Amino acid sequence: MQVSDLHQRNIALSTLKMSKIGASIAGGMNHKEAVKFLIEYGIKKEMIIKLLKNNNHTDKEIEEMF
Repeated sequence: MQVSDLHQRNIALSTLKMSKIGASIAGGMNHKEAVKFLIEYGIKKEMIIKLLKNNNHTDKEIEEMF
């Protein structure tokens, strides 16, 4: 695992904690890109959904990300 992968993982996790507006203001990946990266990185879908729900994303928003 390279340092750049760890940084990208942290960015993806931070993105999912933001609202859509917050993520667009911050720049970088959007929610769909973050979800895709985390799944490719090996994070289970259930864990991603749990993180999103813990950060007040609605079921509709979550569905759109997958």
